[in-house]
Amino acid sequence: MTDIPTGVLPAPPTGLSPVRGPGRARPVPALPDVATVVLPLRQASPARAGADGQRPAPACVVARADYDPRGTDHTLLRSVLGPCELRRLDQLTGDRRRQEFTVARYAAKVATRTALGRHVPPESVDTGGGVFHQPLLSVPGEPGLEVSLTHTGRDATGTALALVHSGACPLGIDLEWVAPDTVAAALGALTGAERALVDGPAAARGAGTPERLALVLWSAREALSKALRIGLTVPFDVLRVSDVTWRDGGWLVEFGCFPHFRARAELLPGDAGVHDRVVVVAHPAPAPLPAIGLPGSARVEPRPEVPR
Repeated sequence: MTDIPTGVLPAPPTGLSPVRGPGRARPVPALPDVATVVLPLRQASPARAGADGQRPAPACVVARADYDPRGTDHTLLRSVLGPCELRRLDQLTGDRRRQEFTVARYAAKVATRTALGRHVPPESVDTGGGVFHQPLLSVPGEPGLEVSLTHTGRDATGTALALVHSGACPLGIDLEWVAPDTVAAALGALTGAERALVDGPAAARGAGTPERLALVLWSAREALSKALRIGLTVPFDVLRVSDVTWRDGGWLVEFGCFPHFRARAELLPGDAGVHDRVVVVAHPAPAPLPAIGLPGSARVEPRPEVPR
């Protein structure tokens, strides 16, 4: 399900490009593959006034870009970055960090085009930063659009997600790698009540292990902080999870201090159980999200409780 917008990028070089030394050549790094999905949010979609009359509200769209952190050449994407993005890119150090940045912004441009249902010059879709370093999306003639970004990468596998949506429905997205170090960090940040949820019945964990559920709770906090546009600038206890249930192949998360928000969590499995990731979208409770449905996400069933 590759969704590369026609005309967005200049045609990349193909084949082999020469390097110094006789008879030597190296492959040109590939552009990231991008797939999009429209979130099935159950919300009212009021029309917007425009020069051409009433237009439908933009869709809520997630774009997923998979890339190789070792081989994606961020310089191929410079031509589609906006002024704010270019300034920020030049402040970053390290090829890996610059790759994450450019791939995530590229995904945001694809998501914006899909959300609006029309071509938008990619360099005109610009993402700046707010006072809490939250991404601020700027699209000419389209006020009120917002974006939430997340990315993670290990070894040869990287994934960036961009969620573009109307500001009338605050949303936040987060992606976490299932690995010993991320699990340890998540477990160490949980409250006692949250730890009880993690160690609770297998029916609540669904297809997940306690370690995986710990990441779901941690990622739900991050997604909520993005929906609130404050990031992790508040005590973790303010973002605490009050309940988690398994429903329709994913987790439904509720929050103690923000009962008017929910979060939907699903698993993005890797190859042979390696490189698994957890993806979470925080959303208003009055706008239920029955599924995220990213390409490659798993719809799995609960494991039965094993007698001890």
